Amino acid sequence: MISLRGLQTIDSTFKPTWLVRTSDMQVVPGFKAKSDGYWALSYSWNQSGEVVKEGHDEYRRVDKALHIIIRYKTVLKSSSSSWNDASSRFQKATHHLVTFAGLVQQICKDFGIRYIWYDQMCVDQSDHAKKVYEIQRMHKIYQHAFCTIALVPELEFLGVDKTGSRQANIDVITTSEWSKRMWTLEEAYMSRNILFIGRNTHLLSRTARYYVGPSHLRAEAFLFNICTPFPNWRASTALWFTRSRNSSKAHDRIFALANIFPDLMADIQVDYKQPLLDLMIKFYGLLAQKDLSVLCFGSPIDSDTSRQSEANLLPSWTGVFGGHIPQKSDNEKHLRTRFTNYNVSGRYIRCQSCNCIPITIVSAEPRERSSSTETKEGLPYYSPSEDDYTGLYHIRPRENANSLLFVNTTATSQDDHNYRIKTFALRATHFLPMSYNYRSRQEENDWLNEPYGSHVGGWLSITEDCSECFMLSEMPFSIDGDHWYAFPVIKKNGGHYKSIGVCVTRGIYLFDGSLRQRLADFIIQ
Repeated sequence: MISLRGLQTIDSTFKPTWLVRTSDMQVVPGFKAKSDGYWALSYSWNQSGEVVKEGHDEYRRVDKALHIIIRYKTVLKSSSSSWNDASSRFQKATHHLVTFAGLVQQICKDFGIRYIWYDQMCVDQSDHAKKVYEIQRMHKIYQHAFCTIALVPELEFLGVDKTGSRQANIDVITTSEWSKRMWTLEEAYMSRNILFIGRNTHLLSRTARYYVGPSHLRAEAFLFNICTPFPNWRASTALWFTRSRNSSKAHDRIFALANIFPDLMADIQVDYKQPLLDLMIKFYGLLAQKDLSVLCFGSPIDSDTSRQSEANLLPSWTGVFGGHIPQKSDNEKHLRTRFTNYNVSGRYIRCQSCNCIPITIVSAEPRERSSSTETKEGLPYYSPSEDDYTGLYHIRPRENANSLLFVNTTATSQDDHNYRIKTFALRATHFLPMSYNYRSRQEENDWLNEPYGSHVGGWLSITEDCSECFMLSEMPFSIDGDHWYAFPVIKKNGGHYKSIGVCVTRGIYLFDGSLRQRLADFIIQ
């Protein structure tokens, strides 16, 4: 039996309706576990057996007992060999084909687990009312389990390095089949402890969290966040993770996501026959009313057309055309805004008395950097490497066309912006230069030609081209410490406005007196 000492525990009287007693794999009432507690299982359905589609949106699993348990037995190389001679002994592997239930039972035996919950045996898939009841409290089942077993067959033991440390391909967890499913995201998020079980090794979530550390890279951020007991994700973070995940049934995408925000589940009707679009608008509306960080999205580096059909039907503020910005799990201030003067009604977000900065985007050819002290009209600005960015634009505030706004990209600033663009997985579509009031011509040239300074004010990441847009300056969302902020960007679209991305800037001080703000009401569709 493998020791799991030191795992986090909580006092809880909650028990699922049904549990599996692992000694004989019989389904028993949840209260039977009493003080023993229970474990939960998280896995990808298509790795538990053959998934057969029946009808438009119905699936069943066929278990052909093709799961393999490998057992090792020490044997002698020959009948004349001696047990006292270590060189005469070796480990002989035998393969045993079992059903998925048999595989689960063996795992539970290895780890001393008496009761376990998993959907195949604990949810009556043929009874709609019972299935709905269990889906509505799925978050509780995983939240109150002592530990969740995540089956990741791609995870393998690689051997021992020169220092004697055991090595495993931990990174594969983030690209495994398990990490591509919607329900496993919810299950991992709600779990306080996770035990990853691979082909020939196992790994505790606390070890995985220590291995990757905090990061904005999608793979590492996912592993770090789910291995943090009881994380508190903002809406933008959850949507960032769900973008690359899928589900067998389209409705399950919303039901799984809603379980990450349990307070919304009371208003969500679990009914697979309801129109999918109505369900999605209902959920996104509840989420936006709870957390306005749904507006924190931009143009993603990787294009995903798998959800294009629903993207064309949903309101722009859901961000389905783009990629959302994640928070750092170790900072509760991230992706929060103080703006509350809004309400959500159906397909519309109504923002009242919200300050904004109108911006006109003017295309311009980048100029070569010059050491000349002569300043031409509009001030020179410099193009970064074409390998890093495409499409350089000159941005001016529409209400003050004489205000000097420019971008000066030194090597330092390029690295700085390149880092954030890659870590957020967003594409910088335009640059937002910062303004500076010079006291003298010499000061101007000294500042412009500083070889190591970072003078880039920020950048736009928008999902479609436009000549005019509005930056909602009253909605700063902190995204990286106390220095970088994301502001939602909208544009006029008929009688309403459309969410098209974000403006990422370094410090709110960017908006000085030369940038006049406008107080207005917006209806975003």
